[in-house]
Amino acid sequence: MTSLCPCGCGRSIGFSARVLAKRGLFIDSLLAVPDYMWSLAPDNEERDSWAKIVRLGDWYRDTFLAIAHGDDPMPRRAPEQFAEFRRDADLWEAHALNLARQLRVEDERWYAAWGGPTYHPRVAVGA
Repeated sequence: MTSLCPCGCGRSIGFSARVLAKRGLFIDSLLAVPDYMWSLAPDNEERDSWAKIVRLGDWYRDTFLAIAHGDDPMPRRAPEQFAEFRRDADLWEAHALNLARQLRVEDERWYAAWGGPTYHPRVAVGA
């Protein structure tokens, strides 16, 4: 049974691919957290550190979506590598979620505007 990909690309994908696509969308929603922390960084060294975390999140998102769309054969080609990739993505998500919990207390206004993590694509304001 296939259904439309949740990312909005219009492709028909199966259940397991849908799960991977939703994971990519979840990571995409979490990217707002380290991106916001980057904007608060007091110096270039800390900004560089946050920029690396954002780029890593971009890579996890893009890879999950590429696998879901069938553009990256990692799970079939290298199952051990895919398992390690998923564990590393778990750690990235946990770090972003911990930061989000902190921001919920320390910066309620930003957290409310962000809206929290989601498995749905973000719609641009005014779209």
